Amino acid sequence: MSAKPSSSGRRGSAYVLALLFIALFVTVGVSLAALTNASVRAGKNTADIHRARLVAESGLAFALHHLRAVALPHDTDADNVVANLASALGGRLHGTENLAGAPVTHTASAVVVPPVQTLDGQFRIRIRRADTGEMLTLEVCGEYAGVRRVLAADLKLRQGHPNSVFDYGLASRGPISISGNGE
Repeated sequence: MSAKPSSSGRRGSAYVLALLFIALFVTVGVSLAALTNASVRAGKNTADIHRARLVAESGLAFALHHLRAVALPHDTDADNVVANLASALGGRLHGTENLAGAPVTHTASAVVVPPVQTLDGQFRIRIRRADTGEMLTLEVCGEYAGVRRVLAADLKLRQGHPNSVFDYGLASRGPISISGNGE
């Protein structure tokens, strides 16, 4: 006696096989959707990082522009450079829309410029006195969408240059490209 498989047994196995294929395709689809979402988020994070860096670069250009136009008193020395610089920058920036009415302040060792709003975020400027009286450190923090990037430049106080207060250098953890009349 040989037993013949019934046709209802084959239909059940085809149903199970179809369910397995559907489950496999759904799993692959969900995995691809999750991978796409992760890629989109990574791209957005990278764009936010670049925008924060660009805001910081704008702040650095803003600070250097105003520092070059500042004339410090001739009696400026290591003890009063911070107060004199804060006073000169405050006089130059007071009443401008950039600071929205907030004053330039200083501590014993640093000048603090209030946050400046841009179209893409804001930047903060802080100028610290270094250990030697001739050097200052300019720090600019650019912020965009919760991301912060900081640029710093060492500034050297120059004597006898009527329109140029500082020589400056640029420091970055990434590549810097200078074009035009940059040396």
